[in-house]
Order: sequence, then structure tokens, then C-alpha cells
Amino acid sequence: RISSGPQGASHRETLVPAAISCAMEYGAVPHTSGVNKDVKGLAYGSAEARCTVDVHEPPSVVRGRGSAAVAYGLALGAAAVFATAATVSVRTGGSGLSLPQSHHSFDSLDMSSSSMAATDVTSSAASLPHIAFVLVDDWGWNDVGYQSTDLGDCTPHMDSLAESGVKLSNYYTQPLCSPARAALLTGKYPVHIGMHHNVIESTSPWGLRLDETLFPEYVAELGYKSYIVGKWHLGHFNEAYLPTRRGFDSFFGFYGNCIGYFSHVSELGACVAPDCFYDLRDDDVPVLDRVGEHTTYVLNSEMVRVVRSHKEADPESTTPMFLYYPVANVHNPILVPDGMLDQTTGGLGACLEGIENYPRREYAALTYMLDETIANMTSVLQETGMYENSIIVVASDNGANPIQQNTTTPGGSGSNFPLRGMKGYLFDGGVRVPAFVHSPLLPEAAVGTTFEGLFHVVDWLPTLVGGVMGASSLYKHVQLFDGKDQWNALTLQTTDDEDKHPRSVVLINIDDVDGQGCSQSWATSAIRMGDWKLITNEANLPIWPVVSTKNVPTKFTIEWGGTMNWYLFNITADPTESTNLMNEHPEIVEELSGFLMGLKGTMLSSSWCDATPTKAEGAFNDTMFIGPWLANAGYACNISCVEDMADGPPLDDEAVAAVEENGGDDGEEDTEGAEDPENLKGEPSRR
Repeated sequence: RISSGPQGASHRETLVPAAISCAMEYGAVPHTSGVNKDVKGLAYGSAEARCTVDVHEPPSVVRGRGSAAVAYGLALGAAAVFATAATVSVRTGGSGLSLPQSHHSFDSLDMSSSSMAATDVTSSAASLPHIAFVLVDDWGWNDVGYQSTDLGDCTPHMDSLAESGVKLSNYYTQPLCSPARAALLTGKYPVHIGMHHNVIESTSPWGLRLDETLFPEYVAELGYKSYIVGKWHLGHFNEAYLPTRRGFDSFFGFYGNCIGYFSHVSELGACVAPDCFYDLRDDDVPVLDRVGEHTTYVLNSEMVRVVRSHKEADPESTTPMFLYYPVANVHNPILVPDGMLDQTTGGLGACLEGIENYPRREYAALTYMLDETIANMTSVLQETGMYENSIIVVASDNGANPIQQNTTTPGGSGSNFPLRGMKGYLFDGGVRVPAFVHSPLLPEAAVGTTFEGLFHVVDWLPTLVGGVMGASSLYKHVQLFDGKDQWNALTLQTTDDEDKHPRSVVLINIDDVDGQGCSQSWATSAIRMGDWKLITNEANLPIWPVVSTKNVPTKFTIEWGGTMNWYLFNITADPTESTNLMNEHPEIVEELSGFLMGLKGTMLSSSWCDATPTKAEGAFNDTMFIGPWLANAGYACNISCVEDMADGPPLDDEAVAAVEENGGDDGEEDTEGAEDPENLKGEPSRR
């Protein structure tokens, strides 16, 4: 809970630090391992709370709800897993740096920033601002307090940062994890970097192209030190694709899509010896000493360590920092420490009050933990004296997964309400997400405002490197660069109407690849131009209800149907995408589909490769951790494609009529093939 204190400072209610004790106990690391016992971590319980866990039990029991963990493949104990990896070089020892007792105290932190004018940040490395970018995983429109129908008390710190910063109300990203992260770090649409189809699986031999320059490589030329703490998910089949080979000075986190929150087992599924693989590393070194400790706590302590270490190495503040913090929250599996869901008092109790639906309640608690770690990040920036010259960005990588599952299976329980659809799909529920900027460097006029212009994930690189750092020359020569510098627009430092809204078009995606990795003549795609949004060949998804306020069963499923449809929406008038205007505005369909076809002509071939579990797991067995398994960084998939003889995806009658009316295959020769919407037909093979 944020409340106003003396001199306008912000104070946050502090919970008793039971969590750090639990983390130490069920992490199987003795209290004498170098961590001070009088410090606090992310706390959730009471002073008397104890973990009822035998540290020798397997991680599935550590969770306290064994069937949930087993369902996600956490059944194999750490001792059994590592019995075959005794000779592996690993990091052991302490459970990591914990937080000071003041980690929730903002007595001296004035976040109003209204009296601070924008500063010239381009004169020298010493004056360049620190950038702290938090990328939240699978966070829906309705999952941040300031615009949520049911989680209004779950993100008090982020709400405070956003209220004294700039909120983005038309922020678009990609529908899936890997493409969104690639777009963020390159400033390019996924179609221009081969990342437009699906995500990188743990055993898939592909990654973000090595000829692409990433954010940390750009800012290294300005003297920045760059650190990543959290999820990479841009390729790990070869060492050249690892984050410390792509510009980051250090890495702590996991390579793949997700990990078990307590076991840190990778996404690969069931643990059947010897094929149960872990995914947590300190740079390249597997981390053994954090099993049983919730991933939020692990990444939180490492984030704090990184910030403090940067300051210790640069006491005169001559080296700017880029902290990339792609947290695990709130991705599946939705798991929180035992005891959290029983809280009825304090900030957590307020967050959970009234949320009866079990998966949504667990998601709310995981969201509260997310808010806590962002509170701690802000606090350590203030503690080290770096906050006053920092820019904090918080955004989601894609929409939430609202599909409910039963009480024993970790499942999605996010909410995109009132937006339609979910992650992985092209309705706004999958791609329009929360985002905000907070900084003492914001000009007074921008503080507490909402930017309503279109903003895409590719815009962060030019906005920060060009607009903030004044170094647009670093990327001006880059071909197919899609991002736009929106700093002046965000901060109200322009009077020119065009500069107030630099972006009028957002390409959401064009996916022309089938399930075997072969290019096809049609695509599932979406584009937003001004008020209008066109979606081609997408499944018919609903607007999911807010489960905590609707009487729905805990096990919640959806009848997906078998048809693919075209949709035209006026997003400004119809933000819930409820009224399909395909037949009413054929001229707009023609314009937008022609624009899509123009962009389709600039696409690079997809880099996607199918999984090669036999080869990958053979290498993983050497360490019991996922990691590089091919020596050839230029490995190319052996994809055998045959000409697709199908006419396209199954369409309903209305969609067929609309497509034919607007230039589709009507039996006549089409002289306007470049604007033929039929060429964009596709199937949802990316799911």
C-alpha cells in the first residue's frame, strides 16, 4: 500500500520477512552460507511462519501441493538429478544476496518528480541516464492495478510509479515471447529478423540472427554496462547466441521459455531420469544452490546484487547502466509460496480480498510478488544514488493467458478484459498490454499523463537510444529498421502535430509459415492504421470474463471452432473488437490489405526450426541443464517442403463473401495481385 508521508515521500506497508527464512530452509542451504540472517527478502508471511518442508524432499513436495508440481514435471529430487553430474562446473555456496531491512522503505524517495526539468543527457557518459527495463511475462491489460477490475490493490508500487510517470494506452507488442523480445532488442519488426513464426523451444536449434545488432551492443558504444537478469528466450543452441555473446556484460537467469518457480526445471516437461533438465545460470555456469527458492526471490536478489555491484565498481557514477530485467512473473506455471493465498491482512490480504476463483487468486499473489520486486528495484536505485538519473520502463511482452485450469494443475489465469482474445493471437487481448515510463528526468508537464498515440515494442530502442541518449546515428544506417523515436511525444516536448504522434501504423505480425516451417502463399496477419485494425485468417476468439467476479467453474475451457476469419475493427470506437466491419468498409479492407502485402514483400525468411530433442537432450544429459549443444553457429534446418495444394484455411461464409468482394479468387484473372487479400490466408500453426 502506498501512502503519502512527510515531505511527499512514499511509504509502503512492510510485511514480516518470513520468506527469506523459508527460502533458506527449503533451498537446502544452511544459514551459515554467507547470507546475513537479519535481512529481508520479498516477504509474505508472519514472524512465526515456517516452511513445513524437509529439505531432502524432492521439489514437488517443496511446493506443498505435490500434484501441481508433478503435473509440471518437478517430481525428481535435486540429489537424484545431480548424481549424474558430479563433475560439472557449477556455482555453489550462498543463497545469494538478500535485501536490506529497508527494502520496502521509501522514506527518502520522492517519486513526484514534478519539480524536475528534463536534463541534457547527451553531453557525456557520466550524464547519460541509467535505464532499468522491466519486461513482464504474459501480463494482460486487466492485470495492473491502475486499470484492473479486480487487482486494484495488487500493484501499489507500480501504480505509484505510473501515476507519477507516463502511461501508454495504445501500446502494442507481439503475440508471443521470443518475437516480442527480439523486437525490443533490435528495433525491428519480427518479419524483418526472421522471428515472425512461433517461439524458440528448449531443444530447437535456432535463435535471433547473429547479424542483428542488439540494444546492449548499441549502448556499449556510449560507455554503458549492460546486465540481464531473467529470461533470455532468444536462442541457446550454440554459444554465439547466448546473452553474454550478444552485448550483455553479465547474465543471470534462464535460457528457455519458462521454468518451474521452485525447482527451476526447464519447460521440457515430465522428469523421467535422466531426462529432467534445469535452466538457471550465472553467466554460463549452472546454478545449483537455489532449488526450492521461488524464482521471484532468486531473480530479485540477483537484480539487487547487480545494481549494487555496478555502483561499487563505479563510485563516481561515470558509467551508465542498462539493466534489462525480464522477470519470470507472471508466466505459467502459476505457483506461489505456501501460505500466501491464506493471507487476509496487510497489502497481500487487500490484494486477494474478493478473489474467490482459485487460479485467479494464485495469479493475483504472483502479481503482488511482481510488484514487490519492482519496489525493490526502485529502492536499490535510490539507495545507490542512481535513481535521480534513471529511467524506468515497465511493459509486458504479450497478452495474458486467461484459460482456467483445475486446482492441481498450474495454469493460466491472467485477464485481458475487456479486450478480446489472448496471448498467441492477434486480437488486442494478445498484443495490447500495460506499459509505462517513470523517471525523475521527466519534464513537469509530462508527469501524471497518459500517452494515447500508437506505440510499438520496436520503438523502445530508438526512443531510448535516439531520443534520450541523443545517439540516433548508431542505428540510422540499419536496413529495415522499424522503430520510431517517441521520446519527445511521450514527454510533451513538441508542438508539431506530426511529432506528437510519430507512429500512425503498427504492423502486429505476418506469419506465412506452416507447422513444418515451410513458407506458404497465405498468412495470418494483423495491422493497425490509425483507428482501423485488419486481422486476416485468425481463429474466432471470445472476450474472456473476469473470473474473479464471474460465476464460472474453476475448470474453464473454450470451444475454439474450426474456421479462420477476416476482421475489420474501428479500435477507437470499438476497443473490444466486437463489431466486424469487413462488409461495411471494403475500401479500408483494400487499403490495409495492400499495406500488408507491401510489408510482406520485405519479409526475411523465418529462422524457425523444429525441435531436435535427441541431439539436444544428449548434450543436456552431460550437465542436467539445458544449454548449447551444436558447435556450428550457422546450423541450418533441413526442412523439406512440398507445394501446398490447399486453397487456404477454412473460412466461414461471411468471411468468404468479404474476401471475394475485396479482390479474392473469383475465377477471374486478378491484375492487382499485390493487393489480393487471398494471398494472406493462413492457419494458426504458430500456437
